[in-house]
Amino acid sequence: TNLPKEIIQNLREMNELAQILRARRKAHGSVELHLPEAVIDYDTEGHISGAHFASHDQSHQLIEEFMLANNVAIAQHLDQLEIPFLRRIHPPPDPERLRNFAQFVKGLGYSISRIPSRPELQQIAEQSLEHSNAIAVHYALLRSLRHASYNPEKEEHFALAFENYCHFTSPIRRYP
Repeated sequence: TNLPKEIIQNLREMNELAQILRARRKAHGSVELHLPEAVIDYDTEGHISGAHFASHDQSHQLIEEFMLANNVAIAQHLDQLEIPFLRRIHPPPDPERLRNFAQFVKGLGYSISRIPSRPELQQIAEQSLEHSNAIAVHYALLRSLRHASYNPEKEEHFALAFENYCHFTSPIRRYP
């Protein structure tokens, strides 16, 4: 590459830190879904010319981990200053939906409790990545979860396993 050595070294260190943050998040129970994201292609006149699936490579993971860490830090900082703000919350799943998910994945041969815990959901999501049914499992898991929303009250973000989280970096993710 034509990048200066200092930038390459910084990127390597950032990637190393991002992997540490990711491992820590997973150790706390974060449930990571891998679903293809469709991206619409446009021609020079703004007409749809096709579509493709977005890649989710290591560079995306690096940005994602720093955004997540930033959102936790901002939420904690605003709490310390006692400044009200909208949090991004994600309530725990409905037990009936979890039962339905468990029944579905049992039918695919996975071992899971009748009402699975967050670590079991995380384990199924990871195990399924090695199988051709991964997208079906991840989609079914997504459908078993409640929708995330914004709330001024301090509540957990279930999928990310964060107790205190905001969406300060949302524009970065939405408008890369």
